[in-house]
Amino acid sequence: MVIRSAKQNAKAFRSIRGLSRNTYTGIRRALYKVGKINVDTARKNIKSGPKTGRTYELEHPFTGKLVSHQASAPGQSPANFSGALAASIGMINQGDQVVIGAGGDVVGSPFTFGSQRLGFVSYASELELDMNRPYLIKAIKSTQCPTQTFFELEIKRALLGDSG
Repeated sequence: MVIRSAKQNAKAFRSIRGLSRNTYTGIRRALYKVGKINVDTARKNIKSGPKTGRTYELEHPFTGKLVSHQASAPGQSPANFSGALAASIGMINQGDQVVIGAGGDVVGSPFTFGSQRLGFVSYASELELDMNRPYLIKAIKSTQCPTQTFFELEIKRALLGDSG
């Protein structure tokens, strides 16, 4: 799964490249902040609980002890068990875009489940796409509202010469 700017935005990105350096800097800062918030939100959604799915007796991956694990129900973000999925969520700043992803079984794409730069978790894409346990899409949807505010604020800051 790859989440990128739509191809119809190519014209907008060409226009962005023609803007003043300060405006471009503001746009890049806003993209970074939006990406960071999406990553933090996805991790928080996984780690927050309690979940309402089935309870299983599982062997803990680090201690080897049998533990009770409350899984997530369909529509909820995955339940945290080992922390590997949450730890594999990351972002990569690539020029005019910031891409978010989690480690998984499709290796090599710049943003995807399985990007080697984001960590490898074989079940990342299956949870999001096949098992209805959204964590990346849910995070992106929940941060749509502040996204415009970040762009307005960061472009204004850049135009005023605030390098913060």
